[in-house]
Amino acid sequence: MDIQEKVSEFVHKYVELSEEQEKVVVDYALETWQPLGKRVKYLQFLGGTCTGKTRALRVMEAIVKNPLFVYGASSSRAVLGFMNNQHPCTLILEEADLMIEPKEFCEFCGQVIEPEEQRESVFKQILASGASSGNGLIWRRGKNEDGEHEFEFLKIFGHKIIATRGRFDDMALQSRCIAIEMQGNIRSDTPMILDPEFVKDALEISVLLENEFGKE
Repeated sequence: MDIQEKVSEFVHKYVELSEEQEKVVVDYALETWQPLGKRVKYLQFLGGTCTGKTRALRVMEAIVKNPLFVYGASSSRAVLGFMNNQHPCTLILEEADLMIEPKEFCEFCGQVIEPEEQRESVFKQILASGASSGNGLIWRRGKNEDGEHEFEFLKIFGHKIIATRGRFDDMALQSRCIAIEMQGNIRSDTPMILDPEFVKDALEISVLLENEFGKE
């Protein structure tokens, strides 16, 4: 059994997908282990409550290169730092549609932002710019000894896997996504919970992939 078959077997065991969707998911995961091209697509799991989105993300976390799993309460500053320092990584966003809404509070100082001054969240900027090589975010780090602002170019290009309840209103952003419609409860042989057996299987497949492709 080759590595693609082993990854397919792992995905099939834990995620409820059609045969076509399963192939898309496996191909995407294996693509993350290849050198980045000039552009990438994002993999988007779509569905309501209890359709298996979070489970799909957890399964993908085990089979993609250098995963970074991000929850809604995660610090955008920390996420950007990790993405830049560990580039290229595979960003995994849960409830991404909620994370990209305009912020009423500053993500760093916690102060209220007036409606006319509200800006797109950092996570939406990451998704908007992170599909093409050469793109990044210009980050203001603070002032130097001369009182001048210092800036840093942060690398955000790379594969991204996201879970959303619906499609993005922003058509340009949606066009960057390969959408997988999650149905849930379509098979009776899928484990009800991700138990210790899943942890064991996930570790084994992660080691196999690292041995096959290497971390670099």
